[in-house]
Amino acid sequence: LFVGRAPDYALVPVDSVDSFLPYAWSPDGRLLAYAAAGGGIVVRDLESDSVVATIAGTGAPLAFSPDDGRLLVGEAGDATLGLSIHDLATDAVTGVGEVPVRLTYALDWRPYVQALWDQAGIKVVYVLQDPAGGASIESYDVSKGTITVLAPAGSVLVYWRLGAISPDGKALAAWLDEVIPTSLLSGYTRSHLFFIDLGSGQQKLRANASGDTYGGTVAFSPDQTQLAFYYAGSGNDAVGGGVYVIG
Repeated sequence: LFVGRAPDYALVPVDSVDSFLPYAWSPDGRLLAYAAAGGGIVVRDLESDSVVATIAGTGAPLAFSPDDGRLLVGEAGDATLGLSIHDLATDAVTGVGEVPVRLTYALDWRPYVQALWDQAGIKVVYVLQDPAGGASIESYDVSKGTITVLAPAGSVLVYWRLGAISPDGKALAAWLDEVIPTSLLSGYTRSHLFFIDLGSGQQKLRANASGDTYGGTVAFSPDQTQLAFYYAGSGNDAVGGGVYVIG
């Protein structure tokens, strides 16, 4: 795992890092928390290149407190998603509640559950598979105990994936994957990038794929005026694979 700007990259020594595993940056950009492929959560100080803490569990989602000193850690149960807060200075652990839904996707994957911790409190955003097909996006407010449906499930061949929550916590960049069948047993995916208002659920299309494309990592600029994202394209893709930036 490489962190930084070219050519001054810092190497984070993690074996078999998977881009689907959860990670979180501290608000000041100094600390990186990530789930290692071998298990457990590591909190690393990127300035001193030292490990600040190691925490057991899958850690999905992960989110730092506004003061950088605490880490929210999620842990999947049989019927709920448990949430706890780990104090990085004292190692004290405090339970803060549960998301009262049984999430049906892999809960150690960042594309399906993320969290936001700001001055207003903690929200967990997750993708929920619909038994009838397709998938919806919901948000759970921990302090209020309320669930908001941000994007309802659609066709059985349309699925949502989470990209990134904006720095101000007001918007979500998410992929809408459209499965295009070409025969009875095969097909390809078109990934469309949407902005979703976390307050109203209003959606805005920002990148519309026309061929065989699969959307990857998404990142907001600190001032939220730009968004970078990765498209993995193929020979049938009219866009082409690579990293794109939109304003």
